[in-house]
Amino acid sequence: HWLSTLTSLGYTFPPPCPLAPSTTLAYPHTPTSPSCPHWPDMELLLPIPPREFDFNEANTWLLPSIRVFWPREHCRLMFLTDGEKPGVKEFSRRLVEAGRQACDNVRVVLNEAVKDLRGHDRQQFLMFYADNYTTAEYVGFIDTDAVASQRVTKQDLFDKDGRPIVRAMFGTDMSGPPGWWWKVPASTAKTVGQPEPFRCMSYFPVVIKVAHLREMREHIMRVVQATSFEEAFRTHMGNISIQYSQFNIMCAYLWYHHQDDYQWYVTRRIPSYTWPVPPGAVASLEAAGVTEEMLAPRPNVMLHWNYEQYRHEDDGLRRMLCTGVCASMAQTDASPAFCAKFDRSAVNGYVFTFESLSLTESTSSEVLAKAQQDRQQQVDLCPHRWHRDAIAALRCTLDVVLTAQPGATT
Repeated sequence: HWLSTLTSLGYTFPPPCPLAPSTTLAYPHTPTSPSCPHWPDMELLLPIPPREFDFNEANTWLLPSIRVFWPREHCRLMFLTDGEKPGVKEFSRRLVEAGRQACDNVRVVLNEAVKDLRGHDRQQFLMFYADNYTTAEYVGFIDTDAVASQRVTKQDLFDKDGRPIVRAMFGTDMSGPPGWWWKVPASTAKTVGQPEPFRCMSYFPVVIKVAHLREMREHIMRVVQATSFEEAFRTHMGNISIQYSQFNIMCAYLWYHHQDDYQWYVTRRIPSYTWPVPPGAVASLEAAGVTEEMLAPRPNVMLHWNYEQYRHEDDGLRRMLCTGVCASMAQTDASPAFCAKFDRSAVNGYVFTFESLSLTESTSSEVLAKAQQDRQQQVDLCPHRWHRDAIAALRCTLDVVLTAQPGATT
C-alpha cells in the first residue's frame, strides 16, 4: 500500500527534545521585521534506500549542513524508504535519531510500491507521488548528498507572493553528444508533449506545490496514452535504455501549465549550446519565452556535493561550510572569531555554482555582488538560532576561512 509508517510496525517515536539555551548563539536582530515573513506549509522529502552508503551520505553531508543553516523550527523532514527491505525498522530508527539532530519535526514513511524498480528509478518514481505521503501544501525535494551552503530563509525558497522559486538553467553542460544530459531533453519532450525549456537539476530544494503533482501525472498519462502513471513511467522514464531527469520533466510541465504559480530564475550558459541543440530541447531563450527579469542572478542555498569540484579539495566541505557561516552572519560582538577578517562584500562563488557548473558566466561581478548584498540585507533582518555545538563541530579557524577559494567555477 502507498502509505505506511513505522507505527504500523509497533515503533513509537520519542517526542522531540527541547533545545537547551546553551546550544544557541544569539546576536542582534529585528524579530518582527516585515522582511522576515512566516514560512509556508512545506515538508522536505528525502527518498533514501535502506543502505549504509546512503545513510552515511545524509549523516555526513546533508544533515550537519541543515543543522547549521536551516531554521530548526521550520524544518520538517520526511525520509521515504523501502518498507520491504530487511532491517528497515532499525534503519528507520537511525534515520529519526540522525534527523532530529537537525530538525524538530522528523518522520519516516515506508514505501512498498514498485518493488522491482531499480533504486534510482524507484526514488524518482516516488517523487511524482509525493502527494501520497505528505499533507503539506508544498514539498521540497532533496538528495542525500545535498549540502546547505549558507543560511536558508523563506525568501530563498518563496517569493514575496508566496510562490515557490525555480532556479533553472538553459543550455547544455560541456559533455555534448552523446553525453547523458544531452539525451535527456528527448525524454522530457516525449512525456510532457512540448520541448524541454530548461535543466532543473540545478538547485536544491526543488519546491513544488503538492496539488500540482496529481495534475502532472494525469497530463503525462494523456500525452503518452498510458492507462496508469506507472505504465507511463516504466515505458518512457524508468527504462534502462532511456536517459531522463524527473526534475526536468516536472519543471517543463510547470513552465507550460503553471508558470504563473512559480517565480522563475533562469541561468544562461555561455555559450548556450557548444554543441547542436539537443533533440527535444527549446532552441533559444526567446523561443522558451524567458523574460529579462528572469535572467537576474539568484544565489543558491544548497550544493549537490557529489558533483561539486570542491568535494575533491582537501578539507573542501569544512571550508565551504565555514565560509557559509561567515557569509551568513552579520558582524557583531557575538560573531565567531574565525569570521573577524571575512569580507562579506566579496562574491561568494559557492552560492553561484551547482554541480561544478558556473551560474555566473553571463553576469558581471558587480551584478553578482549586488544580488548577494540584497540577499544579505534580508538575511540580516531575520532571527536565526546559531547552534554553538554545530558550529564548533565544523572546527572553523581564521586560516580555514581566509584560505578558502570560493570563486565561481567555469
